[in-house]
Amino acid sequence: MVWASFSGALGRSDLVVIERDKESPKGGYSARSYVQVLEDQIPQIYKPDFQFMQDNAPIHKSKLIAKWFKENVVDVINWPPYSPDLNPIEHAWVQPKETLYKRFPEIAYMRGSKEEVIKKLSEALVICWNEIAPAFFESLINSMEERCDAVIKAKGWHTRFCVIVQCGRIE
Repeated sequence: MVWASFSGALGRSDLVVIERDKESPKGGYSARSYVQVLEDQIPQIYKPDFQFMQDNAPIHKSKLIAKWFKENVVDVINWPPYSPDLNPIEHAWVQPKETLYKRFPEIAYMRGSKEEVIKKLSEALVICWNEIAPAFFESLINSMEERCDAVIKAKGWHTRFCVIVQCGRIE
């Protein structure tokens, strides 16, 4: 599981490999995992006159996260529940995935311990995220008005901007 963001004013954030929460019921990702990311990244990517956009993943909508945003005075956009057409970060995930397959094809066949594979994949994803041209992020930002108009015209249904996201992976 990774996290990243971008803005027109500050550019891209770091790509963060989120750590599993060993205290969560299934040892997966939790609001506590997400708070760690926010505490590290928000000071680098957020200013008081910004609005923070995130999707409606359960850990993003938890009481702990809402409290954290309130205590840290982060203005979060109220976002429709099913909105991948509107969310430009969903389109940004395609870039590092494509680059990963081209630059590091050996990862698909890598052998070793789970920790070794995760470490190599994490390092490669950070490289791929950092190689995305700033112009690509600008094009996503510049497309927001058109995205909103398309969703309104489609009465909230899918538009040409739709990406299919399944289990945290872009298909």
